Formats: sequence, C-alpha cells, structure tokens
Amino acid sequence: GDQKYLEDMARLFPDVRTMNMPGVNIAPWNDAKFKIKLKRGNLYIDDDRLIAYHYCGFRVCSKNSCIFMFGNKLIPSLHNPYMKAIKNAIHQVQIINPAFDGSFSQEWDRKKLQTFSLE
Repeated sequence: GDQKYLEDMARLFPDVRTMNMPGVNIAPWNDAKFKIKLKRGNLYIDDDRLIAYHYCGFRVCSKNSCIFMFGNKLIPSLHNPYMKAIKNAIHQVQIINPAFDGSFSQEWDRKKLQTFSLE
C-alpha cells in the first residue's frame, strides 16, 4: 500500500520533522523533474546534495543482472555506485553460501523487461 501514514509522523511525535528537499524526496517517479549531477565526487539533485534515493522498482535477478521496473531509467551516475554495492554484498554472501546467486525472487520474464549488468 501507500505510505500515507508517514504524513502523520510529525504530528504524532514532537521530535520528528518533515524534510521537503529534493535530496531526500527523490525517487523514480519524480527524478525526471531534477538535474542529477556529480560535483566533487558527490551527487546533487539540482543544487541540493543527494541524501537518499528511493530505489522503488529495482530488482536483482541474479548475481550479474538487475531490472529497473515500472519504466525506471538507468542513470549511471546515480545507479552505478548502488549496483556496485549490491554486487559486493552478493559476493559477501557467497563467501558464506557459494550457491547464492543474488536473488530470492521469482524468475523474471527477461523478454519483457530490460536487464542491466551488475558487473
């Protein structure tokens, strides 16, 4: 479901504040509204430093591939570091469990969805 309950958090808890800056509220459904750029090794959303990105629709298919669902587009400066971290996490699990292939999810219909390399 949606996360409408989050709108009540500042009212329910006195130390909670709402953040409305693009560097926090960016996700696949609104990232096209902003310029995403790399400055001095940091990602910026327009003029605000990126703090968190909501990876809605990102799915790991295997240790070597992923899918961006719901029409999400690959943004290399944003997604490549994340995909590299995912690849490293899969490697760490494989040290403990060599049979792990990176995904616990169902088989994806790769003919219908564009996959991207995690390598």
